[in-house]
Amino acid sequence: MALAEDTARSTGGTDAVEVSEAVSPEIKVAAIQVILSELPVEVSEVLRGRREEIMVLVQRLLDSAGIEGAFSAPKAGESNEVTVEQGQIGAPADKELSPEQAWLAQFKARFDALPQLHAGVEWADVEKSLLADQEAVRKLMKLDAAGFEMNVFRAKNDGEIQFRTAQTDVTKIAEKYRTIMYDKKAHTDFPGYSPNNYAVDIAASLGVEVADKELYEQFRVQNGWVWLITDAVTRKTGDAFYGSRGGVSSAGARDHRAVGSFCAALRVKKA
Repeated sequence: MALAEDTARSTGGTDAVEVSEAVSPEIKVAAIQVILSELPVEVSEVLRGRREEIMVLVQRLLDSAGIEGAFSAPKAGESNEVTVEQGQIGAPADKELSPEQAWLAQFKARFDALPQLHAGVEWADVEKSLLADQEAVRKLMKLDAAGFEMNVFRAKNDGEIQFRTAQTDVTKIAEKYRTIMYDKKAHTDFPGYSPNNYAVDIAASLGVEVADKELYEQFRVQNGWVWLITDAVTRKTGDAFYGSRGGVSSAGARDHRAVGSFCAALRVKKA
C-alpha cells in the first residue's frame, strides 16, 4: 500500500520524509491515535509541521502489522486534520494475526467480561497505552501464558493503567510458579524445605510486582491462595501476607504448598 503523494513526500520538495530511528513520543502517540481510528485527529501546534512524518510512521506500523488502509495528510495551508480516505483498519483476510494482535483480542474479551474490576477505565485508553509500551505487552503475554489471567484493575494514579492477576483458581497457574515460599530468607531460616522458587524473586524476574493487600481485595481468588507484598515489620516476625477466598491474612513465609502462588501486578503509563 503506497501513501498518497502529499503524505509520502514533504510539501516543499520531492524527497521522501525521513523518520529517525528514535521517534519522539509525541509522534508515536499521534500515529497511534490514527491507527486506533480516533479520526479526524487534530494535529497540535507542536506537530503541525510534522504531519507528514506522523503519516510515514503510521504507514510503517501498519505495514509491519499487515494492516491495509489508505490515508492522507493535509496539504500546506489546509485544515490540520488527518483523515482516512478509504481502507480497513484490521488484519487482511489473507494474513494471520500476529501473536500480539491475537493476544490483544483475547485480552479485550477478558476486559469486557469483568467490567466491575475497572469501572471508569475505557478500553481505548488501555489499548493505546499497550501499543505505546511493547515491553509491557510481552510481560503480560508471558504471565497469561503461565495462567495468571491478567486484567485491568482500578488504579490510585489516573496516569497509570493497573494490571493484576485475575485467576480465581491458583491450581491453573503454571506449576513452576506454585509451591513457592515468600522470599529467600524464609528458605534460609528453614533450609530443610524444597520450594520451587520465591514469590519476590519470580516477580522481579518477570519485571512485575507482587500485588499489595488493597489491590488484592478488589478481586479474591476462590481456590488456593497467593502471596502479597509484605512490609518489613511483619516480615521480621517470620510471616508474610497472603490472599485467599476469605480475604487477606498472614502465615509463615516458609509455606510453599502446591495451591499457593503469588499475585502479580504491573503498572503501565497511560498514553
